[in-house]
Amino acid sequence: AIKEEEETEKQPIVPSFEETEYFQKISEVRKEKKTKHLKKIRNFINGNEVYWNLIFEPIFEGDGEIKEILILIIDITAEIKSSIIMEKTLKSQEEFLANISHELKTPLNVIFATAQLLNMYCTGSSLEEKKDFIIKYIDSIKQNSYRLSKLINNIVDLSKIEAGFFE
Repeated sequence: AIKEEEETEKQPIVPSFEETEYFQKISEVRKEKKTKHLKKIRNFINGNEVYWNLIFEPIFEGDGEIKEILILIIDITAEIKSSIIMEKTLKSQEEFLANISHELKTPLNVIFATAQLLNMYCTGSSLEEKKDFIIKYIDSIKQNSYRLSKLINNIVDLSKIEAGFFE
């Protein structure tokens, strides 16, 4: 017995024009007799990424029938690429601010907690017996205050560098 071999359909590497979104928009213009758009179409030309907006504009004859369809291709590569760069910049600024806020809050929390503890010792009558602890806590306040001051100075210097006032 001879088995019949199944025929497999061969898929083209490049779709036929009828399968493209360009053909779909042209068909819609012909059917609806209205302007249609394709936005942010990504292509590669000579290995370079480019973005286009396309406008499919019907041109009518005197009797209202479509004579031809004008296709306008608008290069929006610069706008898209600058938008991508801006999004990355904003994301890194958000990450920077999140990190900075964490770095600022840590010593501030230590200072605040230490101040509360010192207040507790001062309102109680145990100042003399807790003198060594109080000195230790005052050192902690100083150390964390210096840390905060250094962080704030770094932020100020960074903003001056970005503004072009400082190298």
